[in-house]
Amino acid sequence: MKRDDQTKPSKPLLTTIPTLSSTRKNPSDALPVSNQKKYDWIKLTRVPLLHAETESGEKVPLQVNKFKRLKISAVQFVNEKTTIHLTRKPKESCSYNVSEFQTYTLAVVNHSCEPIDVVLQLSPNNRDFYTEGPTYRIYPDAVELIVPQRFTKFVRLRLSACHPPASATIYLQAQMY
Repeated sequence: MKRDDQTKPSKPLLTTIPTLSSTRKNPSDALPVSNQKKYDWIKLTRVPLLHAETESGEKVPLQVNKFKRLKISAVQFVNEKTTIHLTRKPKESCSYNVSEFQTYTLAVVNHSCEPIDVVLQLSPNNRDFYTEGPTYRIYPDAVELIVPQRFTKFVRLRLSACHPPASATIYLQAQMY
C-alpha cells in the first residue's frame, strides 16, 4: 500500500503561471476558490509564459522550475573584467562602486613572468583612499582572491610590478539583491 504523499496525481498540480493584470472581466474566473480572497489581483494564463504584465503595462520576466511552479529570485550577479598593464610606477585599477552589492570578491590573475604586488584600497568618497590589509604578492600564472573586511562605497586595487613590464587581470564578481 502506498502512502498518500508518494502517489502521483493524474494531472499536474500547477498548469498556469500568474501574471499581474487588472484588465480581466470576471475576477472569479481567474483563480481557484481557495486563492480568490488573497490574490484577487492575479490573472492566470497558460504555460509557457515568459513574462508578467503589471498594471502599468510593464513586462516582468518570469522563470518556472521543473515542477512548473513559479520561481522567484531577486539575486543578480555582476562580473566585470579589467586588464591592467604595469610599468615602473604602481598603478591603481579603476574604482568600483560597491554600495549596491550584498557580497563581492576581487580576483587578480597575474599574466606576467614575474610576481606582482597588490594592495586593497577603500574609500567613502572615491577621492580619499585607505589601504586595508596586507600586500598580496601574486606569482606568475597565479590567482589571488581578495575580500574586504570593511565596507565603504568605493574600492580599488593598487598594483605594482616587481620587475616591469607586467600584466594582470582583475575580476569583480558580486551578488546584488
